[in-house]
Amino acid sequence: MQNGRSVIAPGDGSDGVEIVDVRDVAEFLALAIDRSIYGVFNLTGRSMSYREFLNECKSATHSDAELIWMPLDYLRAHGISPQDFPFLRPGSNIFRISSEKAYDVGWETRPFHDTAFDELASVAQVPRYPLHDTLPPDKQEDVLKLWRNRAQ
Repeated sequence: MQNGRSVIAPGDGSDGVEIVDVRDVAEFLALAIDRSIYGVFNLTGRSMSYREFLNECKSATHSDAELIWMPLDYLRAHGISPQDFPFLRPGSNIFRISSEKAYDVGWETRPFHDTAFDELASVAQVPRYPLHDTLPPDKQEDVLKLWRNRAQ
C-alpha cells in the first residue's frame, strides 16, 4: 500500500480479523500482577472487518492507494489464494475469539492504527526481516489489469 498504487482487496471485506500488539499483552500481564488477577484469559484485539483492517493499514502508511475489491472466486480463478493476503482466513473462526473477560478486568488495547504504524516502522529498522508481499507485484498488476478490462 505504501507505493500508492491500486491494491487488490479480497472478497467483500466482511471477514473478521483480530490483531493483538505484544505490548498490550505485556501491559495486561503487569496489570494482572499489580491487581492479583488470576485465571485464563484470551488476549486478542477487538474484532474488525477485513475492510476496516485494510483501511487502517492504508491510514497507518499514509497511503493514497486505491483498494479494488474483488470476489474471492475471481481471485482463485486467477491463481490468487486468500492466504496471499495477511490475516485473511475466510470462513474460519480463528479471528472470532472473545477477549471480553480480559477487557472486563481492565485490559486495554492500543488503537490498531498505532500498532500497524509501529509494526511498519520496526520492520523498516530491522534489515534482516525485509517486508515483502506474499502476492508478487507483477501478479497483482496482471490481475488488476484483467479486472479493469473484464467488462469491455
